Amino acid sequence: MMTDKATHLAFTVARIERPMPDTAHIFLKPETPGLAYKAGQFLTLLLHDSNGAPIRRSYSLAGAPAAGGPISICLKRKPNGSASSFLTQQLKPGDRLTALPPAGSFTLPHSSTGPYLFLAAGTGIVPVWSMIKELLLTQPEAKASLLYANSGPASILFGKEIARWQARYAQRFKVLHLLSQAAEAKSKTGVRAGRLSNAMAEEWALAEAGPALQQAHAFLCGPTGFMLKAEMALKFIGVKAGRFHKEDFIIHTPFRPNAATLPDANATLKAKGARPFPFKVEAGQTLLEAGLKAGADLPYSCRSGSCTTCAAQLLKGEVDMYTHDTKTNSTATRGHIFTCVAYPLTPEVEFR
Repeated sequence: MMTDKATHLAFTVARIERPMPDTAHIFLKPETPGLAYKAGQFLTLLLHDSNGAPIRRSYSLAGAPAAGGPISICLKRKPNGSASSFLTQQLKPGDRLTALPPAGSFTLPHSSTGPYLFLAAGTGIVPVWSMIKELLLTQPEAKASLLYANSGPASILFGKEIARWQARYAQRFKVLHLLSQAAEAKSKTGVRAGRLSNAMAEEWALAEAGPALQQAHAFLCGPTGFMLKAEMALKFIGVKAGRFHKEDFIIHTPFRPNAATLPDANATLKAKGARPFPFKVEAGQTLLEAGLKAGADLPYSCRSGSCTTCAAQLLKGEVDMYTHDTKTNSTATRGHIFTCVAYPLTPEVEFR
């Protein structure tokens, strides 16, 4: 684990495009050139709310490394969202932003023949579109199929760009736009009216993947209900559980175990190139909570065990990790832990 401050990145806002009134596509110039990232990853911005309190928000990178071009993020303003309101309404070219390095595991598999099925809704297209471009540019034999759900034509992000790539890679890239509030969609090729249903997802996936369905990789990004329905439908027709890749923009509150069942612990952070940092963990505290309280320089973002920013390697001891719907022991993950949801089970723990 790298320390948090040592990895802060500085950016200058180069330009801002507004594809919709409540959406901003922000192009960033890094202070240090040559920023490396994987298609599908995100940047965690270090911001402040209206009261000056520090907040962290993660936004998917919109580009594809193989395509070159500037670093950019694309986001939609959320009701009562102080960070998204600032970024979409007040940020201007020339402003500076600070972020953690690109992170996230919603990325393309290292090697696979596919086929590749991508299902996105709304701004869930941002990391999905990044991966599709990367796939088409770097894997000449790969084929990608995209089902993209929106309310209507005006809410389609990257619509013109998607159409250009579809024309350029006509034999390898197919797109179905699913529009819930556009009755005229019925008469257009590549466009369908309605909302995602189990039957529709099954029909689409079978048509796109054919007999290779069991070898397919499925990438899902959008509202929770959309992803649950898509995953259920694709599992039912044979897509293997280990071939689903999901990114959830909703931060779920993780389960907190009963502190009475947990011990107090002594923890030690052993960051590379730094002196060991010992600190106390009270029963019921996560490693991240206790470390930050003690002044440890720890990276984090979501605090729910989903974004991977706080990933660390456990060197000694044992922890349980709780998300909103799962419990995982560090022995099952070979010591790979997320400090934001990790509760010590032993009196001594060490991690880096």
